[in-house]
This record gives sequence, C-alpha cells and structure tokens, in this order.
Amino acid sequence: MAKQFILRLFLDLLLPPGIRSITGTKIMSVCALKLPPPPLVILLFLEINFIQCLIMVVDLLQSGGGVLKAPIVNDTVIMVAAPVGDTFGCDPITTNMAHKIALIWRGPAGPDACDFSQKVAYAQAQGAVAVVLINEYAGQGPVDMGAGSAAAGDTIPVYMIGNADGVAIAGAYDAGGLGSVKMTITPWGLLKPNDLGFVPGGYGIWHDYAIPYYEVQRADAPPIAYWSSNGAFIANYGTNNAYGVHLKSYLSFTPNGGSAVYVDSESETLADTFKVVDPTHTKDSIWAFYSPRYNLNNANVAAPGVFNLTYTISSDSVDDYPADNSLTYSFYATDSIYSKGQYNFTTNQPMVTQWFEPDATNYLWGVPYFVSQGGPAIKSVQVSPAAGVGLLPDGGAVEILVFKWNINPAAVPNIDTIVTGQLSLVGAGSYAFNGTSDSSFNIFNVSIDSVNAAADTTYNVHPMLDSNSWYFVVADMENAFNSQALALGCDGILDAYPRSYFRYHAEGYREFYNPMADSDFADLTINLPNDRWATYAFPGESAADNAAGISFF
Repeated sequence: MAKQFILRLFLDLLLPPGIRSITGTKIMSVCALKLPPPPLVILLFLEINFIQCLIMVVDLLQSGGGVLKAPIVNDTVIMVAAPVGDTFGCDPITTNMAHKIALIWRGPAGPDACDFSQKVAYAQAQGAVAVVLINEYAGQGPVDMGAGSAAAGDTIPVYMIGNADGVAIAGAYDAGGLGSVKMTITPWGLLKPNDLGFVPGGYGIWHDYAIPYYEVQRADAPPIAYWSSNGAFIANYGTNNAYGVHLKSYLSFTPNGGSAVYVDSESETLADTFKVVDPTHTKDSIWAFYSPRYNLNNANVAAPGVFNLTYTISSDSVDDYPADNSLTYSFYATDSIYSKGQYNFTTNQPMVTQWFEPDATNYLWGVPYFVSQGGPAIKSVQVSPAAGVGLLPDGGAVEILVFKWNINPAAVPNIDTIVTGQLSLVGAGSYAFNGTSDSSFNIFNVSIDSVNAAADTTYNVHPMLDSNSWYFVVADMENAFNSQALALGCDGILDAYPRSYFRYHAEGYREFYNPMADSDFADLTINLPNDRWATYAFPGESAADNAAGISFF
C-alpha cells in the first residue's frame, strides 16, 4: 500500500478577529539556559522561535507559482530520477509527470546551481500538477525563495518542505518506486463529511520548552510568568456541521528512568454548533478552546524528566479522518537548561530549522525571559547566524547582550512592551568569525562576561541572576561587525501565539515575544532611551498596542 502524506495549508491562525473562543470572551522566543552541576554556572542558548505564516501537517512554505484553489487529493508523487540525492531537476526533465506531484530537491550548491523557478518550469512542461521542493540541508526547515528567471511562466502550485519531512518522503519513494507514495495538498479540508482537527501549531505551549526542575519544585503558587496556557485552536475541516465538540487535556510527568505519573486533566465542550467554513469566506471555522490552567506542582517534581500534555478532540459524530484528533506536546524539567525553543538533549544544542533577517541595516533581537529562583550565573550563549550558503564574513562577529528588565514582575500585564530605559546591561560577549571554517547555519558558543565583575565574585567574570526577575537576551547584529547582513537561526516549529492569545483572553495577561529594535544598543541608550521595542512577529493582545503604532501581522 502506498504511503500517504498530507500537506495542509492555511492562514487562519494569523487572523485574530475571525477566531472564536468558547470561554467568555496567534512565536517567537529566545534562549535557553544551561546549568551544569554546582557551582551553578548557566550556559545560555540564543535562538529565535519563529512564528509560521503557513503551517501544515508536514511543515511547508508556499514559494510562488499558482494558487491552490482546490485540494489535490491522494495524488501520486514522482521524483525526477534515482538515486534520490541526484534529483535536483536542474536539467530539462524527460520523465512523464502528467497528473502527478513532482518531488524535487533544492540545490545543488555551487557552480551547478539553478534557480527554483527553472525546476518548476521543467516539471510543469512534463505535466506535473504541483511541485514540492525539499530543503537539502540537514535539520533545516522550508525557506522562502526568490521569483527566479522562469517565474512568469510557472502556473502550478509550488511549495518547499523541511529536510526531515523530505528525507522521509523521498526515502519511502526510493524504497518503493513510482506509485509507492501518495500526497494530498489542501488549502483546508479533505472533502470528508465529518473532519475535525487541530490547527497545526495551534496548541498552547508552556512558558519554556525546558526549565531546571527546581523551578517547578515548589509548594507555593507559581509566578504569573509560569502560569500554563491550556488549550488549542480546533478547525472544522469537514463538509458537515459538528455538534458536541469536546477537547480534553491530560498532563503527565515521567522522571528520567521512572514511570509516568498523573498531573492534571481538564476538558471543555462547545455548546454551540461548530459550523463549516462560510461559503462567502467571511467567517472561518476555527474555535479557540481553552481550559483552566494546569498546576505543575501536582507533579511533585524532584528530579529531571518530561511533561507530556496530550490533547484529544471528540464530538457526537465519528470522525472520517481521526489522524489529527490527538496530539502530544512535550516540555522538559532538566538539571541544567532553560530553553524557549526546542532543544536537542543528545547534541546539547538548540534545534534550529529556519533563519530570518529583518529589513534593517542594524538590528537587535531578543526575548524577555523570567527566572524564578536566582543564584546561578550565565556562562555562555549559543547562537546560529547565517549569511547565505558558505563561510560567514571574515572578521565579522555576532554580539550577545544580556539585560535585566527592571520592572515589577506582578506589573507585567500592564506593561505594553520593553522600553530601552527599563534595561540595565548585566553581561555581554561576542564571537568573531575566523573566515576559514566558520560557516552559516552552524551553532557558535559566545562566552558572557559580567559588566560588574567586582559584584559577581561568586562566579568570577560571569553575571549572576536574581530571583523573581526578568532577563532579556539579545543578539546585536550591527553592520559595523559584518560586511553583509546576518540572519538569526530560529526554532521554526513551536508557535507562541496560541499561548499569548489564551493568556490575554482568559487572564488579561499580555506576553510579549521577540522584541526588536532597528538600531544598535549604543544609539538606543544615548539617543532613544524612551523608545519602545517592537514585538516581532506579533504584539500583545491589546488595543493600546495598535494605538501606539504597533500593528498586528
């Protein structure tokens, strides 16, 4: 039997006015902190957790060509040639691709490279109904692509998928040959009568992907920054209205080497009819389900382990496509790591799938980070810059700044965003590229020194962290350091928007991700101390934000 892959595209997650919720009334993030055994010295990882504009079951980014107006359902996948590694599609294709989806590798790098539009043109000439391009770089997600020399003639839909998804699909094709892989590409549903499912990426994540276990090992109430966001965006992908739609959450904790223990469970049922997409497209068919927050104290965490939060959808009807009726999101209690984005505990590095560069000559980009129990010190930061394929600019550098955000933690819900004057620099470090082996997409360690080493005597030169305090870890991407603009590595998978949305609408609490300034820190400090940092990719849920000139993306 042919293996089937579904690529579901949609934009609804970025349209807050059209999202409905059932209780009364859309990430980016930065950094990970690693604490080795005593003495506690933190290794801080910097990564930007990138919000997705096009999210699907297989992570995919539309890249030009025609617009997909109707689903391509269960169509045969065809590759240009075997072996898989040679299927770049840079030469005219002679294979008949009529009524099939062409799967083509991005690349190759170097003198034999060709642009994406030419690959599409060759596939289209042989009758392909769509093109799916695979990012050939291990660990990377889909990337945006330029129009290219043949773009004007490309009329079929074109998409890119990440390397991990592409390797899986291409591997199945390589093993089974033509006819062994089927693919569905849909802008919404699968044309099934009863089909409820999660909006991919549309579930509430916890404050951190990973956090030292002692931060949740407490008998008192957790700080407001650590409150959970329990819920998900659910879509009616079917052609029938749905009734009695129910979302259940079940949270467990499994200590390393131990057995899972129950922590909490909640549920919500929609009393209203869950209608299908309005034929006029003036209304979506997404509801925001959120439940009372779960309490991690119930886990009695005394050692590192993993929290598994499972969401399950049910209704009065039997679902015709149950594969997207359940999902599990994991986050970790560690002995040494704070991390907003995903983290690879085998390689001891943050997981980076995308790189992003704003339209600015100089920019600073980071995220606020709450520390409940201080005492450790920041030792170093890991960061992944990129300047296109190949070596990073010789003599260039990335600088990391660590600030303490001087506010009352309890007042955060009433603060619109970071103001430069609220920040005090506590640590800094830089990494200079050597011009010979330092390549784009690699992850680099940046040692962080205290700006007040005389006070931070416990850990010599490293800045200590205070309890119940916000810290702001920032990459300073100045042109003064580099001969060309640099992009920053992003998680690319986790999406903090649902958490931000739920927390505001359920609690009136505004969480801000990815504050950015299109300047350098010296200029901000001297000339613009009262400037607000823009929140990228979206601001907090507040009318005041728009009044202040920050618009929803």
